[in-house]
Amino acid sequence: MEAFDTPEDRRFRLEAREFFRANLPEAIRRAMLTGLGIDRKTHDEWNSVVHARGWAAPNWPKEHGGTGWDLKQ
Repeated sequence: MEAFDTPEDRRFRLEAREFFRANLPEAIRRAMLTGLGIDRKTHDEWNSVVHARGWAAPNWPKEHGGTGWDLKQ
């Protein structure tokens, strides 16, 4: 996959990693890594964070409120 990376791909990955590093609560990260999952309230709180970033609908086109990301993103 790296052979087909563009500079934009690398920038996107760095942006996403930094966003999660800065915004993903440790309790959620731990729960997901252990397979425990999260409760509805925590899920809704996390969705609010993602939504505020504009990342709530990654598969949707921009003109419909999505991110407009391609398949690699």
